[in-house]
Amino acid sequence: MEKLKNFWYHYKFRTIFFLFLAVVVTVGIVSYVTKENYDIQIFLYTSKDLPSDVSHSLEQTIEDIYSKNDEKVNVGVIDYSYDPYTKDGDSKVSYASALSGEIRMKNYFVFITDNFRLEELSENEKLQNLFLKDTSLFNKYDNTAFSLKNSNFAQNFLKKLESNGTTIAKMPEYYVSIMNCDDKSNENYKKALELVKMIKSEG
Repeated sequence: MEKLKNFWYHYKFRTIFFLFLAVVVTVGIVSYVTKENYDIQIFLYTSKDLPSDVSHSLEQTIEDIYSKNDEKVNVGVIDYSYDPYTKDGDSKVSYASALSGEIRMKNYFVFITDNFRLEELSENEKLQNLFLKDTSLFNKYDNTAFSLKNSNFAQNFLKKLESNGTTIAKMPEYYVSIMNCDDKSNENYKKALELVKMIKSEG
């Protein structure tokens, strides 16, 4: 007991530090091992606070499109949606910073937005030419987006929402866009193009 007391007296700070380090490393390893891997991820950026069922239903709707094309793909949705009129300033800054970082990194390219957010992004002087212009794909917002309104995709999405326990009176008008990429051989960019073409072909 005396030896233990003596050890603690001389090495308590070092012991606490190494115990803390061990906890951090363990948590990091567990997080890495249990982290879900996605074949493709998309951004959902709307002007509403959305329940998690929305992201999950959107993932399922897109995965079904791949299934129709005989592909099994794990889809992830990165949801940065929030009410722009919220009084929670910290929340606004947090979402805006996170989205800004994603745009700079350009790891993922598909955006699903509503009118408010699409106009916000399109009119931002710091984000000039953010979205790909393609007259063969897009017909809205200067050929940078197409609307999902009344589409089969929107109907399937609505069915997924209802099956997951979320009922909405009217489906908002969502738009699909692709973020520009200088490297056209980028695999994620090519996957994004393929996905958007498949969504559009749903009709």
